[in-house]
Amino acid sequence: MKSLPQDVADSFWADKVRYDSLCQAVKVVSSTGREDLVDQLTPQKTAAKQAYIKALNVLTNLVKVPGSNTNIHHIRDSWYVVRVTTDKNIVGVSVEPFNQRDLYMIERNPSKERDISRAELDTIAPAMLDTEALEEYKIHLRQEANVILESYGIEPSSSGCPVVSVHASRRYVQRILGIKNEALAEEHRRANSLTISEEVLKGFNSAQLIWEGNDGVQYWLDENNIVYVYTDFTVVTLYEEDFGFDKAINRMVTFAQIEVLNKVYKELYDSEQEYAQKIDSADAEAQNITDQIQVLEAELSKLQARKNLLLATKEEAGKSVNAIRARYNAEFNKLFKKWEGTDGNI
Repeated sequence: MKSLPQDVADSFWADKVRYDSLCQAVKVVSSTGREDLVDQLTPQKTAAKQAYIKALNVLTNLVKVPGSNTNIHHIRDSWYVVRVTTDKNIVGVSVEPFNQRDLYMIERNPSKERDISRAELDTIAPAMLDTEALEEYKIHLRQEANVILESYGIEPSSSGCPVVSVHASRRYVQRILGIKNEALAEEHRRANSLTISEEVLKGFNSAQLIWEGNDGVQYWLDENNIVYVYTDFTVVTLYEEDFGFDKAINRMVTFAQIEVLNKVYKELYDSEQEYAQKIDSADAEAQNITDQIQVLEAELSKLQARKNLLLATKEEAGKSVNAIRARYNAEFNKLFKKWEGTDGNI
C-alpha cells in the first residue's frame, strides 16, 4: 500500500465532497417540490460531476503506472483508492473507507498476480467497510449541503435539515386541505409547493414526539391530532389519528394506545434482553464444549499417532526377524537336508 501525493489526495477529496454535497442538496430540494431551486443547483452539480470524473481519471492514471507494486493507495483516514478491472479488462478505481486490518483480502502485487475485479470487490467490500468513517462522511455531507441550502434561504434546524417530501405535500393537500381528486391535488401542490412545505413544517415544529421505532422513524403528534412521520431529516408523510370520535376523544385514545404500546414494548425489550442473555450463555457454554472437543481431538490425534508408531515398530521388528530367519535357513540348508517327514527318509 502507498499513500497518494498530498496535493493529489487533497484535490480529489475537495472535488468528491463538492460533488456529493451538491447531490445531497439537490435531493433535499427535489423532495420539497422546489423545482426552481433544482434548476439553479443542477448546473453546479453537473460542473462538479465533471470535475469529480476528471479527478477520478487522475487517480486511475496514477495507480496504473507500470512498475507499481500495489493496487491500494491511501487517501486520508480510512479512505483508500483500490485499482480494479472491469469485465472488459479495463482498469478503473474504487474509492471506499475500509478497515485497514482487512486490506490484505484485496491487496495485490500487480507484477505477480492479476488485479481484483470490480465484481469481486463489490462482493467483499461490505465486510471490509469502516462504517463509522462512512457515517462521519455522510454527516459531513449533510453539513455541507446545509451550507449550500442556507445560501438559498433554506434554514437547517439544529437536528439537521428537516424538509417535506413530495409525498407528504400531496397528503397534506388531500387529507388536510380536503382536495381528494388526485389530479387536482397534484395541480394544487405544484402551484403552492413552497407554502405547503411551510405549513407542514409549521405543524411539525409544533408537534410532540410520541414514538420512535428501532428503525429510527419518528412519529410526531400536533394539537390537531395530525401525525407526522419523520426520518432522515424528512417529513415523509402525515395523517390524522381518527378513530371515529371527536378530536378530544381521538386524542385520548391515541395517548392511551401509546401507553399500551410502551408497556408491550417494555415486555418485548425485556424479553429480547433475556433472550440475548440466554443466547450469550448458550454460546459461551457451546464454545467451552467446542474448546474441550478440540483438546480431546488433539489428545486423540496424539494417541493415534503413538499407536501408529507402535504398529510401525512392530512391523519393522517383524521384518528384521524374518530377514535373520531367512539368513539362518540359507546357512542351514548349505549343510543339512531339512527333515521332510516321519518315515526316516532323508
